[in-house]
Amino acid sequence: MRSSLHSLRQTAAALRSTLLSTPSNGNWAEAIAAHLAALQDAAVVLDRLRGQELEAGARQELYGLSVQLRGLGKLAARGLSVTHAMARLLAPVSGSYRPDGEPVRQSGPGTIWVRG
Repeated sequence: MRSSLHSLRQTAAALRSTLLSTPSNGNWAEAIAAHLAALQDAAVVLDRLRGQELEAGARQELYGLSVQLRGLGKLAARGLSVTHAMARLLAPVSGSYRPDGEPVRQSGPGTIWVRG
């Protein structure tokens, strides 16, 4: 059981590392999606542990994991708020997005004239 809790903490640490670094391909969604299967497995393990009598070491490990997961939640929430703030700042400049970050519907076909 302690080994599975240790594995869960390693999964959380890997996700934290991903959230704090820039993905090599520049795609945050893919970088985070790579952790989804491990996080789903972690949820299954945690669900199995619910209601079980745990030894003192396992309880400490589980408490450490809960602290780590709360920190990840805060980190993700802060990242989302920064992303929304940047969208509000950059939307008027780009013209193709509204201040809430949603794309603006482009007008119909136009005409371009080229001299030369």
